[in-house]
Amino acid sequence: PMLPMALDALVDVMEARVEPSRLEKERAAVLSEMTMVNTIEYRVECQILSTLHRENRLAKRFPIGKESLIRSWTQDDVKTWHRTHYRPDNVLLYIVGDLDPA
Repeated sequence: PMLPMALDALVDVMEARVEPSRLEKERAAVLSEMTMVNTIEYRVECQILSTLHRENRLAKRFPIGKESLIRSWTQDDVKTWHRTHYRPDNVLLYIVGDLDPA
């Protein structure tokens, strides 16, 4: 029973609709999360990762993002980013466990 729900959730992610009210809710959630992880441990981890990965993008990209960029997101920015990155050829789906093939 869980597999159909998981696949429905994946479809929702791949077909995301970017509505202005939803964008503002997501922006607020990300900014709130940013304040929760803004600890000395997180900042030290970011510095370590920047040093370890200075030769690639990871040195400049962290999961939460940069506040100035988050605050400046537009609906078109998010749509373009989603269209660029959330494509079927970028998706990997792993299914693990006992599955009933019927």
